Amino acid sequence: MDEDTVKLLKACNAGCKTATRSMEQVLPYIDNEELGALLEDYDKKHIAVGEECRRLLNEEGEEDSDPSGAVRAMTSMVTEMRLLVDDSTERIAEFLMDGCYRGIKSVSGYCNQYRAASPESTRLAHRLIETEEIFMKDLRPYL
Repeated sequence: MDEDTVKLLKACNAGCKTATRSMEQVLPYIDNEELGALLEDYDKKHIAVGEECRRLLNEEGEEDSDPSGAVRAMTSMVTEMRLLVDDSTERIAEFLMDGCYRGIKSVSGYCNQYRAASPESTRLAHRLIETEEIFMKDLRPYL
């Protein structure tokens, strides 16, 4: 597996892990059943993309990557602080949409940076981008 493919898959996998951690962290604060169901659905979609990334990496003897401990701790802390200030449905939807935007921006950048990545890994990255775009659209009614 070439270096660009490995880097793209690791970046997508780390992004999926960050997204699922965020969704799972806010889920207990949600009192809107429809929004809760939406999060559970998108959590599963992100897990599926992450599993596919890991499968492709493992097939080539590569390890998947986790966001660094510092990044995970900072993300969790920022999320908790935001929820302490305002845990309304609107604020949670806004917070999640911000995460989707950052994911789209990040993965799109990686696709441009790792142009020599395999077609399969590039398709997977675009699937992740599309998932984030649709998730943002589905969150709009909760603003």
